[in-house]
This record gives sequence, structure tokens and C-alpha cells, in this order.
Amino acid sequence: MTDVVFYLIYTAAQSKNFTFKCHREQTDIYAVNDIKFHPTHGTFVTAGADGVFNFWDKDSKQRLKQMGKCNAPIPCGEFSLIIVWEIRLMFF
Repeated sequence: MTDVVFYLIYTAAQSKNFTFKCHREQTDIYAVNDIKFHPTHGTFVTAGADGVFNFWDKDSKQRLKQMGKCNAPIPCGEFSLIIVWEIRLMFF
């Protein structure tokens, strides 16, 4: 998979379909190995065979951040709710 496609099956929502062109480096195209959606923020992360993971905003249809390249492909990713709770505890 080289593009991430969001396809909505509801007729009224089909105008919101879009494609993300991701995990590309000049003319090289890499597989998207995993995609995970954040449970509350409307964002998602893609993990790629290029050793990079990207954070995306589905509403603005833009990449939020690309993390530094690893020396190996990234097979999967996950949002950690434990970190969210630790950050909240630090501020209270």
C-alpha cells in the first residue's frame, strides 16, 4: 500500500473521501505497514517501510509531523493512553 485512502460508504458523506500520499522519498515509494487512529483527537499515525512514522490530521487532510527516520522498517504503531495519563498527572 503506498497511499492511504479514506472512503466513506454513506452517500451523503462521499464528498469527504480523500487520499494521503505518504511514505515517499523522491521517486521511491514505500509501503504503509500500519495505520492507527487516536481514540479522541481525530488524528492518526502511519508506520512505513521507509523507517518513518507520520502523524496526520484527517480533518485538515495534512501531515502534522514526520518523525526522524529509523534504520529499519516500522512494522506497526500504537497510541499509548498511559503517556496521556502521565502528562495529565504532571500538570495537576
